[in-house]
Amino acid sequence: IALLSEASELLRAAAEQEAADGNHARAAELYRELVEKAASGSKPEADLANACAFSRFYGRLAELTPAAESGQWKARRMALWSHWRAQLPANAFVAARAKQELGE
Repeated sequence: IALLSEASELLRAAAEQEAADGNHARAAELYRELVEKAASGSKPEADLANACAFSRFYGRLAELTPAAESGQWKARRMALWSHWRAQLPANAFVAARAKQELGE
C-alpha cells in the first residue's frame, strides 16, 4: 500500500474513527496493518516524507496500545529520528523533529 494513497488514507481514517469511538484495540490493529502494508513499499529510513508519515503512525500506536507495547512504538519513532538526524545533521526540520522526539 502506498503512503498517502487513497487506500492508506482510508485505513488511517478507519483507525481514527475507531479511536474516536473508544475502540482503541481495533484502532491499533488498523494502524499496525497500515504500518505493515506501507512498509512493504515505503522505507522511512530512505525517504524523509515517508519518515514523517511513519512517525505519525508510530505515535498513534504508542498512544493507542497498552504500556507493554507502547514502548516499542516510542522506541521505533525515536530510532527513526535519530537515523535522520545522523543522515541530515544540518537540516533544521530534522533537527527540530529529532529534538522533539528525543526529548532534548
